[in-house]
Amino acid sequence: MAQAPKFPVHPAARFRVSLEALAETVTRLVQRTLVLEDGVNVVNYVATISASYTSGQPTVVMPNGDTAGPFPCLDTYTPHANDVVLMVPNGQSYIIAGTFA
Repeated sequence: MAQAPKFPVHPAARFRVSLEALAETVTRLVQRTLVLEDGVNVVNYVATISASYTSGQPTVVMPNGDTAGPFPCLDTYTPHANDVVLMVPNGQSYIIAGTFA
């Protein structure tokens, strides 16, 4: 005996399911960001130590070409001009974590 053809889900039912999925996604995102304060950096950057660096806390050239800093470095890293470094968020600023080998 042949099976009855399957009909598409009614648009109202599809919309309800999509809306429920969207609500779950938004709830998940809100829960992830509840602990963040306004203005707190959350993104790591790869930057380059300024070519004119000689000593002290270095300034860096960010990916968009802007110069920023000076930034402190972790004790395990000694900065050198033109090093490509990992910038790690620290509140409303960044710390230079080190260079790439």
